[in-house]
Amino acid sequence: MTADQSRVERAAIADAMRIIEGLHGHDRHGLKQFIQLVQEALDTWGHSLLTQAFMLLIGVGFDQMKFPEYKPELRFRLAGAATSLIHRAPLQQEVPADVLATLAGGFTAAVTGIDVYRWRTGLGPIPDSETIAWAYACATTVTILDDKLGPGVFGRVVATITGADDNDLSQA
Repeated sequence: MTADQSRVERAAIADAMRIIEGLHGHDRHGLKQFIQLVQEALDTWGHSLLTQAFMLLIGVGFDQMKFPEYKPELRFRLAGAATSLIHRAPLQQEVPADVLATLAGGFTAAVTGIDVYRWRTGLGPIPDSETIAWAYACATTVTILDDKLGPGVFGRVVATITGADDNDLSQA
């Protein structure tokens, strides 16, 4: 974990994971409810901190994926698959094409071990409108990880990081 990542408040990370559970987990909220959960969290954490929490979870998630040394290109296929999942979702309003390109860069940063937040802020200020897109990118990361590693694995990793009760986060 980098110095920037360690500064993200644990409670904000846990809140971000609960939002992801709302879209991805057992409750299976619809997109409107998901956006509402993000908006409520924004009232508590603000755009910058909540977006950073989502980006941290993306980085941690991709860090959990292990690739054979003889096939390093698989990590880039994973970044492409994540981008494709978002592109195919009915999110044109929440994730316009220019933001989708930014998310693709974020996924690529994550699979190469680069801190997603540091990478993104290197491009310039993060507009508030990107928070929903990064939330959905985080949910996509969890979807891929649960498919590859088994349901709940990512939630348990996040619970370890945040010190949250394992039962709170392992159902994502």
